[in-house]
Order: sequence, then structure tokens, then C-alpha cells
Amino acid sequence: MQQVQLLRSGSYQFFITGILDKDKDGNFLKMKDGQPYKKLRLAIVGRDGYTRNLYDPIFGTDSEKGKQLINCVGDDILKHKFISGNFRLEDLIGTGGFCLIGIRPARDIYPAQNSVECYLQRGYGSLTHNSGEGDKWKAEPQPQQLVSEDSTENLEPVIDDNEIPF
Repeated sequence: MQQVQLLRSGSYQFFITGILDKDKDGNFLKMKDGQPYKKLRLAIVGRDGYTRNLYDPIFGTDSEKGKQLINCVGDDILKHKFISGNFRLEDLIGTGGFCLIGIRPARDIYPAQNSVECYLQRGYGSLTHNSGEGDKWKAEPQPQQLVSEDSTENLEPVIDDNEIPF
């Protein structure tokens, strides 16, 4: 088997190009406990300008990673569909954002591979996967970044010209 060159760990732009619910043999994807799941097919834009496909399992939109994904790519319409329960993963095809890519080490017969560590919140570039992340890095959200789940306001940050360092 040919070794694929891995992306370096870091932040990358991605686009969702498909949703897979079956393996290459046509069987539905299932977790060890038998519950179904789906994989996102992501086109990752590398630092060299080329795109690579990466498959990221999503275990439902109620999972932590599913919520990250909605905050990352969702516009107001998608967020409203998500909150109201009328949401399907297929609604995300054609959307994109930024994610952190890591390297999963080789294990048994499986070679090392890239994986999505987390999705970055749209508009701010801040992590959405761990509410304690701000404490870890001594960062606090700005008042204009605090948005409730029910809000349908514009999610673009407010830029104060006095805060620009140049």
C-alpha cells in the first residue's frame, strides 16, 4: 500500500463535498454497538494549494462534534433548521469553514493518518470544542462574540478601529 503524504497539524480550510452512510461494500456504517453513523467527505485545502479528501465520522448532530460543525459552517438558516429539529447532514453539502487537523498515529495494521480534531467557530477562529479552552489560554470572549442559540443576528464580529495594532 502506498503511503499518503500527511498534512501537518494545524488549521485548514475545508468544504463539505458529500455525506457517506455506507462502506465500499454497500453496508450501512455502524458503530460497535450497532448504532448507525455517517461520514463527512471533506475537501481540505492544503498549504500547497491542493485539495485532499478527508473523511470525518459524525455520530449525529446531537454529538459534541455535530454541534461544533453547525457553529462552524451554519448560517442563520441552517442554525434555525438545527434548533427546530428539521435538519439533515445532507443540508451541509457545499458549505465549508475551518478545522484543526491532527495526525492519528499508526496502530496495528493501520498507518498514521490525518483526522479532524475540531471545527473552528465561524467568524472568530476560536475553538468550539471545549468550553474550558478559553480558561486554558487565559482568553475571554469579547461581548460582541457572545450570541445565544436562539439569536438570528449577524454573527460577524464588530471591529473597533482603536483595537487595530497598526
